[in-house]
Amino acid sequence: MYQGDSFLNDWDFMQGADPTRGSVNYQARADAIAKNLAYVQDDGTTVLAVDDTTWLPMKAKRDSVRISTKKKYNGGLFIADFFAMPRGCSVWPAYWSVGPRWPAGGEIDILEGVHDQPFNQYTVHTGPGCNLTVEGIPASGRLASTQCATMDNDNTGCAFVDQDSRSYGKGFNLIAGGVYAHLWDSTGIKIWHFPRTEIPADILAKTPDPSKWKDPVAYFPASSCDMPSHFYEHSLVLDTTLCGDWGAPTYQSAGCPGTCDDAVMDPRNYAFAKWKINYIAVYRLPSLQKTRGSRNTHTPSLKTPLRRHTRILQNRNNNNTKTFTLTDMYTGTGFLNGWDFFSGPDPTHGNVKYQTKADAIAKGLAFVQDDGATTLAVDDKSVIPAGGRRDSSLGPNWPAGGEIDILEGVHDQPTNQYTLHTSPGCTLSTGNVKVSSNVFNKQCASSGNSNTGCGFIDTDSRTYGKGFNALGGGVYAHLWNKEGIKVWHFARNEIPADIEVKKPNPSSWGPPAAFWSTSTCDMASHFHDHALVLDTTLCGDFAGATFSQAGCPGTCAQAVSDPNNYRLAKWKLNYIAVYQ
Repeated sequence: MYQGDSFLNDWDFMQGADPTRGSVNYQARADAIAKNLAYVQDDGTTVLAVDDTTWLPMKAKRDSVRISTKKKYNGGLFIADFFAMPRGCSVWPAYWSVGPRWPAGGEIDILEGVHDQPFNQYTVHTGPGCNLTVEGIPASGRLASTQCATMDNDNTGCAFVDQDSRSYGKGFNLIAGGVYAHLWDSTGIKIWHFPRTEIPADILAKTPDPSKWKDPVAYFPASSCDMPSHFYEHSLVLDTTLCGDWGAPTYQSAGCPGTCDDAVMDPRNYAFAKWKINYIAVYRLPSLQKTRGSRNTHTPSLKTPLRRHTRILQNRNNNNTKTFTLTDMYTGTGFLNGWDFFSGPDPTHGNVKYQTKADAIAKGLAFVQDDGATTLAVDDKSVIPAGGRRDSSLGPNWPAGGEIDILEGVHDQPTNQYTLHTSPGCTLSTGNVKVSSNVFNKQCASSGNSNTGCGFIDTDSRTYGKGFNALGGGVYAHLWNKEGIKVWHFARNEIPADIEVKKPNPSSWGPPAAFWSTSTCDMASHFHDHALVLDTTLCGDFAGATFSQAGCPGTCAQAVSDPNNYRLAKWKLNYIAVYQ
């Protein structure tokens, strides 16, 4: 099992020029780590990146990473779970395996492509004597070529092309990636792709059974060639090159601007040229037992509920019918136009400086990615002096009229907390209320309990932070009408179909995670004229007071000084939809 803190210890780093004549300098392990091109995030995700900060002169080569496993394989079941893959014009990423004395020992390309191609391509390269036999092959991919021998077809290899746009690049990353599995045994080589929401339960449980899976996307049967003599002693390989033998000649035909050499000069082209790896597991044949051990992690928890000053919200909704009409959609390139940016110090005394819209965009703290996802970030580049404040971005201004906290927490707390803050006169009523979370406080009035508010703490580790991010996030939905306020959380692979097709029907969703009924207080007088808000603050009234208790090292002020602590301090939003 290649995962977490030890991931990089089990791979060799190639150093120097790219054999495929790409415009990269592959970095030694120490240099890659020092330059932040290879590192493990706090949540256990391994990142392999292309340099995205250095401007280069024409024809210069950009720093990148190519790694291969120290261990060699002669078969097995290989399962790779990626949260994201490198993409963009000039970018040529690959996850593959290769034997000695290429092409004699064979090559299996599991995930590979160039630029922003829409689909993944699965390819085998061999020495002489291998031609793909296609008759009766149960594979869902489109056959692209049948000549596997390198010398027979200008090294095209024999290949299948996926038909699912979620198999590569933008489409893959937009849904938080997924799993690539390939089985290499005496019957041949089979490759499967499972999008994040379709990963089989047996893979998630680490007890994979390929016989129960759908047809593979690609299948290279043993009838195509003698497997033991053409595939042996393979190392797994992960790399990202630029331009090169494949990327350069296809650059303009892919619709990319300028030339490939032009692209390499500009570091901004490589913001998304990153592998984000959950794990790669290898199972032995025939028992399919894992060949390596696994790693257990511990997530610190907080012993007290959230306390903080009041905030905000907007958009009144008194509709209690089952049929909803979409009235506002915040998504894509128009997302930031629908929000006001709060600037200045944080009212909750956090160590941040909220930025105006122009400054947030200029500093890369608020932007829309090419795939339409909106990112709101904390500055993760500047070293801040002790006691200083870090730049951050925030949504609209702060009117009165109650507060609904749908998603909120501090540090690495394990689950989400749902809270109401009100003026006097509101006490949480739990009689005949069915919810999936635990009540933590019933006093809603801010003046009554140091502004703790009334609410619920979820019991599902997928609702917040590491657990939320690890499976590609999910959906938070809240219904505010004359029956009260309900909040639901749906993990990425459990989002109801009616939400996916933009026809939500809350009556079919089951018990909410949180529910404040009208017996809690008069909704109309305590909740009105709300604005939706997104923000990230640091330390402040709640996080500063609980920093040591949460198991965080040093002090909160020391944490703010180091930009490396904020690589993961980002909102990545698909959309926010409002229905009336």
